[in-house]
Amino acid sequence: MANNRIQRKLKAIFSADVQGYSKLMGDDDECTVNTITTYREIIADLIEKHNGRVVDAPGDNILAEFGSSLNAVHSAIEIQRTLETENGKLPDNRRMDFRIGINLGDVLHKDDRIYGDSVNIAARIENLADPGGICISRGIYDQVEEKLDAGFANLGPRSVKNINKAINIYKVLLDPKDAGRIVGVPTAKTLIRRWRVVAIIALVVVVGGAGNWYHQSRPEFEPASFDRMAYPLPEKPSIAVLPFANNSDDAKLGFFASGLTEDLTAALSKAPELFVIAKSSASTYKGKAVDVKQVAEEQGVQYVLEGSVQKAENKLRITVRLVDALNGRHLWADRFDRQARDVFALQDEIVKHVIVEMQVELTQGDLARVASRRTDSLEAWLLRIEAYGEFIKFTREGMTRARELSEAAHQADPSWSRPLAVIASIDWYEAKRGWSNSKFGR
Repeated sequence: MANNRIQRKLKAIFSADVQGYSKLMGDDDECTVNTITTYREIIADLIEKHNGRVVDAPGDNILAEFGSSLNAVHSAIEIQRTLETENGKLPDNRRMDFRIGINLGDVLHKDDRIYGDSVNIAARIENLADPGGICISRGIYDQVEEKLDAGFANLGPRSVKNINKAINIYKVLLDPKDAGRIVGVPTAKTLIRRWRVVAIIALVVVVGGAGNWYHQSRPEFEPASFDRMAYPLPEKPSIAVLPFANNSDDAKLGFFASGLTEDLTAALSKAPELFVIAKSSASTYKGKAVDVKQVAEEQGVQYVLEGSVQKAENKLRITVRLVDALNGRHLWADRFDRQARDVFALQDEIVKHVIVEMQVELTQGDLARVASRRTDSLEAWLLRIEAYGEFIKFTREGMTRARELSEAAHQADPSWSRPLAVIASIDWYEAKRGWSNSKFGR
């Protein structure tokens, strides 16, 4: 029975996730599910071996707690060395590298789950680790120094998202020859040499090509301020879809612009790797001169998608732009010149094209284009995206919903094979977990 009382305890918090998980799923989702299922079992067994407890395991992430910092790092080292051996059995493009972050701090316990800033910091430290690597906080380092067959590199204080104070980070050196080494603490002579090198480089830049470098790297407009965000910036790429402007005298085209905005917002919201603000929030900017910096700060997003439609005789021109407000730059833009005939088919074409490009720029890279091929059905494609979001929850309910959505995608476009591949992966995973009587996994 779950314990409903809230308790505070000092724990070593272990957070791990897979580097490039979306790419692995896009390349071969069934193979990726097989591998992560095996690796999850290895990780869970090694956590238990070192007296830890797996708290949660959503998607490709694993969260655990230990009563001992030494046990937590021992476990992480054995996990990475074991997985390196397992990865050696796989082709290079199918390697599954986990990043691990460990933090020491006070956590809240309720219903067998853990909460608090210390948990969030562990996840931020994990993001700083190399694929197949381990990073730890200063608190963990102080507990395990000189007690492990590993070395450490002091990475110094690092600012992490949504945490006010910089965290001092140490990288665990896993190569046996580095055991006992402590690197990253420069001597006075090293610092002098370093400053000399910096001064020389600065002089070369000023004399040689500073003007050209500045032209290429400077923001195109004033960036939004992270500190002025009205809401905490989400971990996922966050985006606001602004109402498309009607740049013509045809009032009817305003309905097309509104429909396009709504469809883009709804479709982007189905992508599990993106955070999209509600249409009602973005609609407040309709008909106004848009300041991208202001929008980003007021809505707490990094990216803004804006566009316009105009008409000349029987031709439509639709322009779309993706803006990175935090870096003050335009990331992507496109233009569609089409005959004003079937506006609904045109709307579907634009929505699919734009969302694929958003995934290319922000999440999946060119794999998004590969995944979108061989179907012209926007409905089938969106159902498949939604199914993928349910699938990677790796829960029984998620698998049931993913199957329903994949079957609907297949009905929407029976000639498209990708939904059937997802269903096959669901069959295998459910059988592996003992959730069905399928022959897969037996």
